[in-house]
Amino acid sequence: MLKAGIIGLPNVGKSSLFSLLTLNDVVIANYPFATIDPNIGIASVNDSRLKALAKFFNSKKVIPAIVKFWDIAGLVQDASEGAGLGNKFLAHIREANVLIHIVRSFSNKEVTHVHENLNPLWDFQIIYRELSLADLVTINKHLAYLKKMQHAQNSMDSDSFQQIEFISKIKQLLNDQKLIFQLNLSKQEEEWIRPLNLLSYKKMLVVINVDAADSVHLSKNKPLTQFIDYLTKEKINYLTISIEYELALRKMSQSEKESYQEEFCLKGEDHLQLIKKTHQLLNLGTFFTAGPVETKAWSFVKGSNARTCSGLIHTDFAKGFIRCEVIFYNSLLEFNSELDSRNAGKMASVGQDYKVQDGDVCHFLFK
Repeated sequence: MLKAGIIGLPNVGKSSLFSLLTLNDVVIANYPFATIDPNIGIASVNDSRLKALAKFFNSKKVIPAIVKFWDIAGLVQDASEGAGLGNKFLAHIREANVLIHIVRSFSNKEVTHVHENLNPLWDFQIIYRELSLADLVTINKHLAYLKKMQHAQNSMDSDSFQQIEFISKIKQLLNDQKLIFQLNLSKQEEEWIRPLNLLSYKKMLVVINVDAADSVHLSKNKPLTQFIDYLTKEKINYLTISIEYELALRKMSQSEKESYQEEFCLKGEDHLQLIKKTHQLLNLGTFFTAGPVETKAWSFVKGSNARTCSGLIHTDFAKGFIRCEVIFYNSLLEFNSELDSRNAGKMASVGQDYKVQDGDVCHFLFK
């Protein structure tokens, strides 16, 4: 299963966010490196389509799609040189498919900040710099290898030259602290860079952990607005959330929640939006299997074919795949029953190479 790694400096709210998203109780402490080995958990994707389908089929059981999160220990400045067990933590980050980078903007004297003063932009740049420095080690090794192979072959074909030129360009961008995860690369360039598994090239969502008041009045916090301006200028995906506030809501009764939210004009559902954004960042879509017994949402990598998606349900489905009967979500709900939608010609019978679409309601037939 693809996974999202939660990263950031110590004491920014990583473990608190992990607990909020996954409903798991983890060590949350006011000192660096309270987490050493990654906490692993799953979070349900809130999808209104799932509820509508379950109602349509009168399903007894409803199962949402999920996202897997890793709570990775806090990095510090010079982590790329081993500071704060940095090499171990960087190795954990390398295993993640996308990064959820938490940046602190909340003020709490009881929770120490590793650099004393709150400066979200500076904190973000420290972490990205450490990822870049670790990647420079990888890049330099790879360049040395490419040049060695070129020398051994005693030739300079066009592909080799272009690859060395491209990797050298990435090296310069990393030296200049440029955001390489924002690059639009060609298919060939993607093939050259993918095997390197660069930390700074992983897709990233920045989560700004704010005070509850700042989640409503962002403009009153100047360092925060400057950071948001930077993220907007660089076209970096971001989300503001008061993790402490949303954790507090989880412990309240429904009436207490409603009263508290009304008093402070707060919603308290930003973590659900975070899960959805992470699902999208992982390049995942959702298909459904539905019936009176169970309606279930399945996460799949966009572009996957019908046979691959059937294997997510059970490997036997993929091995003995015959065909897939597909109704698109919107088409199904136009009718009073599944039979009506079939009779109206809204169901397609497709083969193994059909590219499953987000929102497809699938019935797989296998032998």
